[in-house]
Amino acid sequence: MPINVHSLRVRILRVFELRNIGEVELQAGKPKAECPSHLLFYAAVALFVGGVVILLDLFDGNLLILDVDDRLRALQIGLLASGQVSWFDLSIPAVRLPEVYNSPWSRLVDLPYVAIGWILAPIFGEASALRIAFSVWPFVMMGAFSASVAVFVHRVIDATGWKPFRAGLVVCLVALIMGPAFLEFSPGRIDHHNWQLLAMGCLMVGLQRYDRVGGLLIGLSSAVSLLVGLECLPFIVVAYAALVIAWLSKVPRAEAVMGAAGGSIAAACAVLGLIFVGPVGLTTAACDTFSAPFAIAALGFGASLVAVGWYGEGLGVFRRLLALAAAAVPVLACIVLLYPDCLDGPYAMIDQTVKANWLGRIPQEHGLLFQLWNGSINLLSLLLLLSLIAAWAVPVVWARRHEEPGQVLALAVGIAALVAAGVQLRYARFSVSLLPLFVPLIVASILGGRFQSLWRIRFVSLAMLVAGMVLATLALARKPARVELIDIMADPCAQADFSALKEIAPGRVLAPHGLGLPLLEAGQGRLEVAAIPFHRAAPGLANAFSAFLSDDPVVRRSAAQNFDYVAVCALPDGVTFPGEGMYAALINGNGWPGLIEWSSGALSPLRIFRIHHAQFQ
Repeated sequence: MPINVHSLRVRILRVFELRNIGEVELQAGKPKAECPSHLLFYAAVALFVGGVVILLDLFDGNLLILDVDDRLRALQIGLLASGQVSWFDLSIPAVRLPEVYNSPWSRLVDLPYVAIGWILAPIFGEASALRIAFSVWPFVMMGAFSASVAVFVHRVIDATGWKPFRAGLVVCLVALIMGPAFLEFSPGRIDHHNWQLLAMGCLMVGLQRYDRVGGLLIGLSSAVSLLVGLECLPFIVVAYAALVIAWLSKVPRAEAVMGAAGGSIAAACAVLGLIFVGPVGLTTAACDTFSAPFAIAALGFGASLVAVGWYGEGLGVFRRLLALAAAAVPVLACIVLLYPDCLDGPYAMIDQTVKANWLGRIPQEHGLLFQLWNGSINLLSLLLLLSLIAAWAVPVVWARRHEEPGQVLALAVGIAALVAAGVQLRYARFSVSLLPLFVPLIVASILGGRFQSLWRIRFVSLAMLVAGMVLATLALARKPARVELIDIMADPCAQADFSALKEIAPGRVLAPHGLGLPLLEAGQGRLEVAAIPFHRAAPGLANAFSAFLSDDPVVRRSAAQNFDYVAVCALPDGVTFPGEGMYAALINGNGWPGLIEWSSGALSPLRIFRIHHAQFQ
């Protein structure tokens, strides 16, 4: 059959113009089949770029993104792998507040590491097997994350007809912008954020598909995200709210997508909850982890979406709204009446002292204004780039809302992540992993020369750049914040020799929160601590602040009465820090009544003191 060159040219131009990026496939009467080779190529490009980003970060021998969460997770996994705790027992016995610390983290994250460690233990030994698992599994997850990126972008790229070189460059650009997100898959990065990034990537793919299979993927990825942690709950709410709005607006296929998403999140939360949380966990309330209130929400709202999607197919908008309210309001009322404490959020256990001395000083708990006030422009640069992507993507996606409604829903989640990152830095990893997915759409529109509302985009971009320059100038003009005594308490004393602690007798150690995890790791279960930098350890943190900073002897003695040792990280010789109280005296190399120094020179600058309670002041 001869090729009609003119017709082919018109069809390619239409693709570049993005008037209907799926028009080529629809004209043939059925969607174009996905090309596995293209998907593999895009995933390989994304994986390669992610690997390069991690290798560049490794050049100095230190990973930028590893933090205390990874270290405590390693301890939790080690306890499970060694049989010291059971599957549903999330306690860490060496942390006593004075009650034993119970982690809010999910066994879903722990399972792969324990499984890999169990397989490799006969060959390498238990400790080495776990270290190998900590390096291998994040890379496996990065491969899965790269695959989700490939599945999302191929829908646009393949429709443009780009040759592999250009397509590869665009995927490379997407992955480069996502660079900070790929760092979450670094070796040893075993905290739950990589799981959440993968779940959100699958959520975006499900929204983009906008069919029954996509709905199932939306529900499953949402359930996994909730089981792993509640950090992505705002994005899941936005995704389901967008589905409901589409259904209320009678967007085609909305009933099927919403029903599948509601049914799958209900079923997945029930099954995964029984496996990884257990019957007891699912029937008790914990406002900072997946438990009874969130299980009721997933089951109740999920079932409501299935019911109204089926029942309201032939109803008008007003009656659909009434049916939705009749199904969802009783579920919401049940949660509010049964679990009112959860209305205070996940940090309700933290008192004002701990908020002021610890939580309020963590950068990721604050947003853009806090960063600028402290003279940092890193977050500003990132949010400015992502804001430009969002501003460029909105008109293109909206112009195609009738042909690709799923793209609109996915973009809504990406913009929600951007807004969240501006309010709280912890969400930056999600915005930088979601919004770049729309870069191929923007590139295709620009290359086609038909970027909708181009003058508006230019105006918005210019306004953003000017505002960014003004804010950056103001931030750089700020003087660095003055270091206070409370800031030194966060020092983990990395230059000390903790191995010498093998010689000390077992006991409880009163230490600032910066030393909590190093003492746990070095003590290997023989030393107990109370203050670690986690929200559930708020009572232990409050106790440590009272002991080290209070000027009241009665308060100090009460705070130290259940401890055997005091540990601090002393300042270097010749360096002093002004201040009063026990902590200032100890870090400046001075003694304290009732404290007898045990530490040897090998521990320097770590200082360990035995407490003589009868003389302690």
